[in-house]
Amino acid sequence: MVKVGETVFLGVLNGDHVTIVDTVESRNEMKITSPPGTRLPLLAGATGRVLLSQIDKEKSREMVQKKGLVRFTSKTVTDQKQFLREIEKAKGQGYAMDDEEYIPGVRAVAAPLVFPSSPPAALWVVGFTSTLDDQKVKTVIREVQETVREIKEFPR
Repeated sequence: MVKVGETVFLGVLNGDHVTIVDTVESRNEMKITSPPGTRLPLLAGATGRVLLSQIDKEKSREMVQKKGLVRFTSKTVTDQKQFLREIEKAKGQGYAMDDEEYIPGVRAVAAPLVFPSSPPAALWVVGFTSTLDDQKVKTVIREVQETVREIKEFPR
């Protein structure tokens, strides 16, 4: 599992939202947490971009246009063209980053978990900007991508 000192989530694309399937909570006294079953907006932050990067480009474009982008914070990407570019960027680099786009003071790094005949899934790490600084984000990106590789290689 990812050993970064922050909360780790596993979630799946479920219609027009993300459903958290599992959570490994940080051991820090102050932490970000949500129980399994929690529904999150698909078009918010790193997780949505990573999940949308796993589906057909035209379908993701249609979802963004139909649903529209909601401003959650002053840093939320609300320009549809920019958001679609961010989806393509996530697809190319294998991860997406959220820097206070969904919740003020919170950062996240998400990576896709792709399995044949399974819904799009993602693994993501969430922490406060005070503990998930720029240097730690680099470590989290490496750790999340490595964990995703390990999961994919695990015998099923």
